[in-house]
Amino acid sequence: MTTRTDQGEVIARDMERAMDELVQLCRDCTEKEWQTSTQEEGWPIGTVAHHVGVGAGYIIEMVRRMATGGVAGESMDELHALNASHAEKAYDREDTAAFLDQIRRETGLFLRSMTDRDLETVGWSVGKRARRSAGEQAQILVSHVNSHLESIRSTRARS
Repeated sequence: MTTRTDQGEVIARDMERAMDELVQLCRDCTEKEWQTSTQEEGWPIGTVAHHVGVGAGYIIEMVRRMATGGVAGESMDELHALNASHAEKAYDREDTAAFLDQIRRETGLFLRSMTDRDLETVGWSVGKRARRSAGEQAQILVSHVNSHLESIRSTRARS
């Protein structure tokens, strides 16, 4: 019998706090700020924000695979191609905010559905580069959101 405890809830709350702030930043950005490139990624704020949403979906799929003891992804090339595809596009501010809000809700529900046993299951990261638990992979999602959020905050402060 599997039991639920707080690990998925804690990760979900951390992710939601970061995503809530990101959604609000998207809505608060001026059009000029939205087009301003970040120093860290070299992409416009709008592109970075959209990347966070797409990346969240990708990372959650990794968590799902790892929770069954599987391989999170085939190769780093797949991940690099996903990242490169963002740099070539422009994203609407309100559409991006709505997309991030949807991802936030879906991801929160998924994380809350995970038992501690699910999150403690160890699997392979992308390209079998490292073994880690599904919970550790879920924490990478929170770090991913927070690192890009910090980049956007810094960019807005400079503009």
